[in-house]
Amino acid sequence: MGNPTYHSILLTSRLRVQRKLRKQLLHFFDLLGLYLQVGYELGFAWNQVLRALKSSEKESLLDELIYEDTQESLNDCLSRLRQNFKDPQYRIHFGTLAQLYQQGAPLALATRSISQCLRCEFERDLENHLRKAPTQAQILLLLFFLPPALILLFMPILQQLRNLF
Repeated sequence: MGNPTYHSILLTSRLRVQRKLRKQLLHFFDLLGLYLQVGYELGFAWNQVLRALKSSEKESLLDELIYEDTQESLNDCLSRLRQNFKDPQYRIHFGTLAQLYQQGAPLALATRSISQCLRCEFERDLENHLRKAPTQAQILLLLFFLPPALILLFMPILQQLRNLF
């Protein structure tokens, strides 16, 4: 477990899951915002969006958002997500929705803001990845092409040295 490659594999796996969760949440809040802008109530829109995403995604990380099958109210679901969502950095979004829903405030602008926030996180992550990609590619090129290049360069010199002795 102390092997650095094992940790990097775990980190990469964790990052993939986190990126996939962010992408699915982004789709969720985008669709939820569209339903709310059209005029649907949050409870109906919530279930419709989850059904649409569940049918389009092979593996959904949003099963935690389902409240229809558990017989809990949407308010209870939002409170549960605010306190116990699997990724703590997204709990604030559900907390904001819960508070606005309890107050009876319009939610379309809030969901648009949440989507925009998730999109900005996605873009920052992409920019960071693209900034590191050339360095990683260069390291791989060095590892694979440097040994054969050195052999091609030094082989004639080594043969001449061997012929001299």
